[in-house]
Amino acid sequence: MKNRTIALSFVMLLGILLATGCGRKEKEKISLTLWTPLQEEALTKEAIKKFIHIHRNEADFDIKIQSEEIENIKEKLMDSPKKSADIFHFASDQYSDLKSAGLLASVNYEPEKAIQESGGNSASIVDAVSEYSKLFAYPSTNSNGYFLYYNKKYFQPDDVTSLDKILKIAEKEKKYFAMDWASGWYLYSFFSAAEKTIEINKEGTANICNFNSTDGNYTGLDVANAMLAIANHPGFQHVASDNLLAALKKGDIIAVVNGAWNAKQFADLWGKDCGATKLPTYTIKNEQLQMGSFAGYKYIGVNKNTKQIKWASMVARWLTTYKYQMIRYQTTGECPANLEAANSYKVQVSAPIAALNQQNKYATMQNVLQNYWDPMEQFGKAIVSGNIQEQDLQALLDKTVEEIQAPPEE
Repeated sequence: MKNRTIALSFVMLLGILLATGCGRKEKEKISLTLWTPLQEEALTKEAIKKFIHIHRNEADFDIKIQSEEIENIKEKLMDSPKKSADIFHFASDQYSDLKSAGLLASVNYEPEKAIQESGGNSASIVDAVSEYSKLFAYPSTNSNGYFLYYNKKYFQPDDVTSLDKILKIAEKEKKYFAMDWASGWYLYSFFSAAEKTIEINKEGTANICNFNSTDGNYTGLDVANAMLAIANHPGFQHVASDNLLAALKKGDIIAVVNGAWNAKQFADLWGKDCGATKLPTYTIKNEQLQMGSFAGYKYIGVNKNTKQIKWASMVARWLTTYKYQMIRYQTTGECPANLEAANSYKVQVSAPIAALNQQNKYATMQNVLQNYWDPMEQFGKAIVSGNIQEQDLQALLDKTVEEIQAPPEE
């Protein structure tokens, strides 16, 4: 009887243990939101699927992937930081504002490895998001600049060295050279060529800009007049970046200023006729000046407000490993931040990457505060309209620079 009682008790105990998972702790439930550019959505979904599989025994994951273009990231984060994504892509020009707003968590998962893979602490791509020996984002791409795409059906290599030649051929063919003139990102090209500058002051509190300068070999007014001549040319068309791919499909654009992030789209559209090179020269005071450009990088960051800092950091790191930087390059055409990937044969033979490297000789690391963008957008719109309001261009430049240099609102 005693043995039966012991046996029965053992069975009951076994049942209790089985019912409670043999005493094992339930897996942690991890819920994250990730913002990714639309063109990277498919690769991101595949990467996250593999990440979840690898860590399936450590936690139960609910990782939502949402499409969000990089140019919108900063505004959305700053408008609603606690309701925004836990993990997100962003460009180097957004770093200062995101960091100042306390929206970037410092990298706490494999920081040393990420730094070394990107060229070490002295590499500009690392230094741009580092403070007090801490890294605040994982480097993703080293190609956030722009250059010239052109259709070889219409242009020989010598033709695309000069904007005058490009516009002349475009007019003859009843086609267009296109550029976004509502963006200070691209408009900087003309002022940079004339040795005009925009940067943040040492205190990091305001922009310093001399686009309206009346000194030097070329004044700000010289630049504005040269731009006005381009805007009035029959071979020129202003196309906002958001509308570019749709406009290209119409077949009217045969040369355009854009970046490596659209390399695949250009290749798909123009095929073997897709050419890429540095930006051309443009005419100012009867002289040819080489157009400059902004340079920058892209990163994947973690929202400091996330409740899952460890797992969010692990996901961000996973998306910036060698493997996924190479897949990203194959998907979008953007040059990897990872040096081993960037130096691989597949990347080095890319025409857009070669064009970007050519243009980088004339590029400046973008270093501006938020106040730069809206005034330049309004300036560009005024010029591209042909100055239909007949504004005094020097007065327009003075007003633009005054607004650019105004201290940011509290």
